[in-house]
Amino acid sequence: MKKILSFFLLVVSYSFCFAAVPQTVVFDTDMGNDIDDALAQAMLLNYEKAGKIKLKAILVNKDNPYSPLFVKAINDYYGRPDIPIGMVKVGATKHEGPFVGKVCRDMELKPVEFQDATKLLRKVLAESKDGEIVYVSVGFSTNIERLLKSEADSISPLAGNELFAKKVKYISVMGGHFERVLNKSASQHQEYNVVCDIPAAKYVFKNAPVPIIFSGFEIGRDIRFPAKVLYENLSKENPVSRAYEYHSLDITKGKSKMNNRESWDLTSVLYVVSPESFGISENGTTEVTPKGITLFTADKNGNRCFLTANEAQRKEILQKLISGVTGKDN
Repeated sequence: MKKILSFFLLVVSYSFCFAAVPQTVVFDTDMGNDIDDALAQAMLLNYEKAGKIKLKAILVNKDNPYSPLFVKAINDYYGRPDIPIGMVKVGATKHEGPFVGKVCRDMELKPVEFQDATKLLRKVLAESKDGEIVYVSVGFSTNIERLLKSEADSISPLAGNELFAKKVKYISVMGGHFERVLNKSASQHQEYNVVCDIPAAKYVFKNAPVPIIFSGFEIGRDIRFPAKVLYENLSKENPVSRAYEYHSLDITKGKSKMNNRESWDLTSVLYVVSPESFGISENGTTEVTPKGITLFTADKNGNRCFLTANEAQRKEILQKLISGVTGKDN
């Protein structure tokens, strides 16, 4: 299941050749629900510093005022306070979670108003070159759905679907569960990013007018990030390090800050700069059931596929994730 068919090569292969021009990324995150979002953001900022990407905007699809504030705290720490941040309005989840509010209050940061995510995304896309944007989605599909359904306005004469098709190269999504496609005895998992906003996932997975490469639940589940390495390499003043400690204490019910967390979102980021680290399925189509199960159907004319990883690949991936998060050997 490592076959890459013609559409995939034609649409995205030129971005996988480590060209001198860094790829331009929009990052869409449900920051605060799990710690892997924070690690993924750190990776992107380190990749930008290494000249591998340009981080054009960050969108937050979690409807809590501390989520974008925490995103900004990370950007500020890494020296990129200028990256625009957009926030979903009336989003899928509102609870604060185990770390964004705590870290922001520790830093004496108070919530402020952030741009509407859909308006910011329309602006970013309108100002981008055709086919320039790699869209990394590691949370709910809310922001993408709203963009696709948006109408022409003063920002762009194009409706959302046409604008997205013109400006976005592909979407790298952490979402869904595809283990059953390869192993019929595997259970069907209702993956969190899908079930929190099923209507949005259903619409985007079926209708997005560009290729989607999924890193399913099973990929990050089997690759655990070593907490010890994180604490040894990130300063205690780094908001990511503080957040990891709060999250670990929450997961372990206060017993330990050394929880080795699954690397779900990190794999979707890694794919953008190191696609050769993964296997990949044949082309197909995807749909989401009313209960939030993601179904994949092989179809040579489809433009959806999902990542795979064997044991040897998982070991290599982990080392690259460590490098990406710590900023060492980039």
